[in-house]
Amino acid sequence: MIDLKLFKKFIERVDKIDTEQIKIFLNDFYCNISNFLRVLDFNNEGFIIFDTEGIVKYANITAAEVLKFETPEELIDKSIQEVIYNKDIKYYLINKIKKQEPIIEEEHIMGVPHIRVMRTNLIPIRDNTNKVILFLFRFVDITRKKMEEIKNRRQDNIESMKHLASGLAHEIKNPLASITIHLDLILRYISKLEIENIKKDIYEIVNILKDEVQRLNSIVQDFLSSIRPISLDLTKVDIIELIKDVIKFLSYELEEKKITIEFSPEDNLPPVLGDQKYLRVVFLNLIKNAMEAFDNVKRDKKLITIKMFENHPYIEIIIKDNGKGIEPKNIEKIFTPYFTTKETGNGIGLTLVHKIISEHHGNIRVESEVNVGTTFYIILPSYKGESKKYLP
Repeated sequence: MIDLKLFKKFIERVDKIDTEQIKIFLNDFYCNISNFLRVLDFNNEGFIIFDTEGIVKYANITAAEVLKFETPEELIDKSIQEVIYNKDIKYYLINKIKKQEPIIEEEHIMGVPHIRVMRTNLIPIRDNTNKVILFLFRFVDITRKKMEEIKNRRQDNIESMKHLASGLAHEIKNPLASITIHLDLILRYISKLEIENIKKDIYEIVNILKDEVQRLNSIVQDFLSSIRPISLDLTKVDIIELIKDVIKFLSYELEEKKITIEFSPEDNLPPVLGDQKYLRVVFLNLIKNAMEAFDNVKRDKKLITIKMFENHPYIEIIIKDNGKGIEPKNIEKIFTPYFTTKETGNGIGLTLVHKIISEHHGNIRVESEVNVGTTFYIILPSYKGESKKYLP
């Protein structure tokens, strides 16, 4: 190994050492450096050292292989633009080096021609005066791990579908039974009485049938929505404007119910990486859910507060109401398909919310106290400069 103390002592006394000893020492030093670099070459992580201008000064074999160069030497003295072809991470790196900011455990797309998901780190290296002199860019391929996560998620979806199918069959059974009974009543009326005398009764029965069929159709549509695979169109989403738009959409209903919304996002929040359409579904459901928490509840002020702030590398959104709250025994069930405490609810809304947020690699949790209110905590990945994320 390299003995830095010995090397420093050698430099201090170099003028007193004969040429042969210098050759021996430098040869040993070269062998030690070569062995150290060989260790890096046989590492499964990619290592690239950039100077402060973004010029490559060192690269190991793994880095060359990922970036499709024959040898690491081909990268030396090339710029970031010349060695990294994936434009999103390329410009993100350039910006980070320019600002002398680190990258800590972030996931980005790299590799040519096959897409690979990399966990990346950019570490500024400083001299004795604390001046940044180099940047170590370190990355490891986690594509296989991501594929396993997708596989496990799909398996979870299969289990959820089984549960949903069971609930669907149960929900369909009741309206179908009602339809059958009322059809039998129609046949009985028609067989015993003249048509003119029973028009009113037939109309009533037919209306009941229509209501039941509509209910059945609604159940089926909600079921399909909850099991249909979500294909995300990931873009840079201004989450503040999205929530403002949802609040505006609900403004008439909020006014009718005399509910106040206080929306206070943190200044200079970055956008999130997400699907605008699906994120709108999330916040529409959550805000309507908060509004419904005031049904049959007396409050001097019905209040929903929405707060947003950055919790790098995520954006956290907190939606709180002072409504009736949720029973402790029901807290763990609220994201379960078909679970609902509402007379007209179908138990699909929050299931869909949970699924969409999970597909965005985010998280949602809930806290509640009866007669005090409910709070939902949502985190979504912030947009780091990339236009696409590795998602199924």
